[in-house]
Order: sequence, then C-alpha cells, then structure tokens
Amino acid sequence: MTLFSLDEHWQQHLALLSEIRDGIHLRKLAGQNPVDEFHRIALREFDGFFTSVNAAVHDRMQQVGDGEDPLDVLGLQRPSATWTYMLRDDPLGDAMGRAAAEIRRRVRGLITRTEANNNQHGGLSG
Repeated sequence: MTLFSLDEHWQQHLALLSEIRDGIHLRKLAGQNPVDEFHRIALREFDGFFTSVNAAVHDRMQQVGDGEDPLDVLGLQRPSATWTYMLRDDPLGDAMGRAAAEIRRRVRGLITRTEANNNQHGGLSG
C-alpha cells in the first residue's frame, strides 16, 4: 500500500516537474538562471512529499476492513508508465549554439536567394 502511494505521488510530482520544465526556458528571457529556478521550484514542490504519501496511505487503510486484502478492496494496480527527467536540457541552447544557428540561418538564406536569382536569370552564364 505504501509503495503504491509513494509511486502514485512520485508520478504526480514528476508530471508537475514536466509542466514546470516546459516553461522554465522563459526564466532565461527574464535574466534568471533556468537551472537554479527549476531547482528552487522543484524543492518547494517536494516539500511535504512524504507527509502527503503517509496521509494517503492512512486514508486508504481506513477504507479497508479487518482481514481484507487492501489491493483488492481499493482496486489498486501497478502503474503502466514511468517518467524520466533530464536536468541539462536547455531549449534555448548556449551562446555558441545560438550563434551557430544564426549563421546557419543566414547562410541558408543567402543560398536560397542566390539559387532563386540564378533560376530567374536562366542559370549561370559562362
């Protein structure tokens, strides 16, 4: 019963962290360090985790009568999915990565314009 509640609460916690992760890159635009902000938020959300697990176990055990199997009474099953989280995933990339992407974008633009200009004037003359 405790393991089930622990797993259930952990899944909820990871789902919340996933939602936070999806928008944490906006902190970088605000001049904050996204990794530090994520860590701060994650710790705040984790506070009281085990207290809530214990309370959930207690509440569920109150529903079970003497001699009954708690898993059968409560209809509990093993979860069908697990979560993985990568800490070093930065959707905006580092400064060098952004610079390389900008150079790539500009070079592609030049190539596209050159090809369009060549096609418009009948190709290369030589």
